[in-house]
Amino acid sequence: MTTFPQPISQALNPRRSSALGSALLIIGIIVALAAAIYGFIEGRRTEPVVIALRSVPAGQQLVAEDLGVIELPLHRPAQLNGVADPNVLVGQWATGSIRPDDLLRAELVRDTPPDLPFYPNGRALGSDMVPFAFTLAGIGPITDRDRINIGFSADDPALCPGSTARGAFACRLLTRIPVLYIADEIAYLELTTYQAQALRAIQAAGVQLWGERYGAASAAIPALDRLDATALDAALLQQPAGER
Repeated sequence: MTTFPQPISQALNPRRSSALGSALLIIGIIVALAAAIYGFIEGRRTEPVVIALRSVPAGQQLVAEDLGVIELPLHRPAQLNGVADPNVLVGQWATGSIRPDDLLRAELVRDTPPDLPFYPNGRALGSDMVPFAFTLAGIGPITDRDRINIGFSADDPALCPGSTARGAFACRLLTRIPVLYIADEIAYLELTTYQAQALRAIQAAGVQLWGERYGAASAAIPALDRLDATALDAALLQQPAGER
C-alpha cells in the first residue's frame, strides 16, 4: 500500500494550492503598500492655526494685526490644537495675557468686554475690591502668587488693642493679602474697601507700615496681633511654627 506524505487533495491539485498562496501574498503586499502610502499622505497633511504676532494684555480687544496663521500637521498633540480662522477672533477680548507665538484657543478669548479690571498678568480685581499700592522695600523678591502680611510699629496703645504695656510695639494688622500685580517695586494688593481705608488711616496718622512675604497655603494669622518688646515669651520663640 502506497502512503502519501500529504493529503490526496493537495497531491492531486498542487498548482491550485500554490496559486492561492501566491495570491494571498500579493494581496498582503498590496495592502501594506496602500497603508504605507496612506500614512505618508496623512502625515504630510496640514491645517491652518492662528497664532499671536504680538503681546495682547488681558482684557484687551483683539485686532487683525495681532494675529497670524501658520500650518501645523493635521495629526498632532491635543495641546497644539487651536482656532483655524483669524476672522473668528477679531473683536474678541483676551481672557488672559497672550504672548507672541501663542496658539489661539477658544478659552483664551471671550465675546464680551471683561466685567472686572484686568492686570497685564491676567489677574482680575475682584468684585467690590480695590487695589492698594504697597512698596516692596524691605520685603525682597516676591511674585503675584504670594501673599503679604501687613503691620506697623508704633508707641500709641490706642492704635492696636492688646497688651497694656507701655512703650513701642509691633502690630500685625492684615494677613494673607493677595498680590494682584507687581511693577517697579510696587505690589498692587487686593483689599476690601474697609481694609484699604484702614491702611490709609494709619498712614495719615504718620505711622510707617511694614510687610512680610507669606505663602498662599500658609495659615491666617489673627488680625491686630500686637506684640510688645517687654512681653516676649521665650517658650513661644522656640516653639515650631505649626504648634503656635
